Amino acid sequence: MEPWLRCFTKLDAAARIGSHLHLRVGYELSSTCARSLERLNRLTGDASPELLTRIIAQEFRRGQTMQVQGVVLSQTEVLLYAHAYRENLGG
Repeated sequence: MEPWLRCFTKLDAAARIGSHLHLRVGYELSSTCARSLERLNRLTGDASPELLTRIIAQEFRRGQTMQVQGVVLSQTEVLLYAHAYRENLGG
């Protein structure tokens, strides 16, 4: 499991959100969120809910967001939910 997924207290809830994103994001996830994924992967042992909150807020300020079904999420949020879906439900 990715270290940053351990920050979720309810991985199953994050996975349910990820299941809704799974089909709608597709190829856009890898190309649009590549920088966010690199950032998450560098966290390894430093991942914490507080740090993820700061990263997400920073992405909103920078406009690093994606709109999925009318909901605006930071690129990191999209990645977290998508990875939670794959981890928890095998998607």
